[in-house]
Amino acid sequence: DAFRSWSPAGRPSLGAAHFARVDHDVEIVSLVAQRGYGPSASPRIRYAALKQTLEAASAHAAKIGASAHMPRIGCGQAGGSWEVVEELVATTFIAAGVPVYVYDPPGRKPPPPPQPSLPWTRN
Repeated sequence: DAFRSWSPAGRPSLGAAHFARVDHDVEIVSLVAQRGYGPSASPRIRYAALKQTLEAASAHAAKIGASAHMPRIGCGQAGGSWEVVEELVATTFIAAGVPVYVYDPPGRKPPPPPQPSLPWTRN
């Protein structure tokens, strides 16, 4: 209900974040970071919008002394890469000193570990 009243037209702008308190110590943040929803032949995630929403959410969490709990956002039907999303989470929440807990739904296999970085040299 809070989300519907926040976005009565049903089309919030990419990069918008909605905060809703559901209990005295629980808030839910809705991040608008993909175009459309449901299965798609191409990724729906928009990383710039996700970064904007994560910046807002991490600043809010740091301000109130909260931790963040989330699934691997943007990596299901949105079609995003966890390696990219994980870096965005690190540069927002972790950089702000906010503890982050990422959960995989029961029965879902976590992604393989990321490829190690290759040394960079200039020729």
